[in-house]
Amino acid sequence: MEFDKNGLERMDGESDKIFNERVDFIKKVLKDNKSLKEAINLSKIWMNYTYNNCRYQPEVFSKLKIYLN
Repeated sequence: MEFDKNGLERMDGESDKIFNERVDFIKKVLKDNKSLKEAINLSKIWMNYTYNNCRYQPEVFSKLKIYLN
């Protein structure tokens, strides 16, 4: 795995475009005073929801949907 200059971990096979979008998503979550760990976890869920058409249980999706545009 690669590491961004800010220390964020790039997922295996993650394109620059998706990585940059995930970093933007993390910044959006951090504005709500969430922890970095929670923001990174939500960004992985967001990536799977957005690009891999994964679906999640309502409890998980409710945490994500407030950040969807």
